[in-house]
Amino acid sequence: MNQDQNQITYKISYISRILKRHIDQETYKYGLTVEQGRTILYLHAHKDESIHLTDLENVFHLRKSSLTSLINNLEKNGYVNRVLSKSDLRLKRIELTELGEEKVQLLLQSFKDGENKVREGLSEDESSILLDLLNKVSNNINNF
Repeated sequence: MNQDQNQITYKISYISRILKRHIDQETYKYGLTVEQGRTILYLHAHKDESIHLTDLENVFHLRKSSLTSLINNLEKNGYVNRVLSKSDLRLKRIELTELGEEKVQLLLQSFKDGENKVREGLSEDESSILLDLLNKVSNNINNF
């Protein structure tokens, strides 16, 4: 085995690439781009809040033109609606439609299946220890 393959950064990078490929494939399987999937998952997680285009710009760090195109495509495909804000008529809230919510449920189940695959063969204690260690590593590199 190559010495580099025993390094923590190599293992994390390798696992990250595999998980990213899985997420990409699952998202594409449901007719969505990764960005569209990420957006509808965010809208689902914040469905009790009034989400506007500027909120999504700040969350996803995308240019307004890119985000507008993304939302236009989601709206065209029937996954979101733009609704006039009651508090500020200049703004439009972005809300998931029923079809968008159905896509979210499919994605959530796919991600749950992926999580189960990652935990396969690990005891509850091992999963907990791994998560603690990954949190420590994440904290270590947050200010990289």
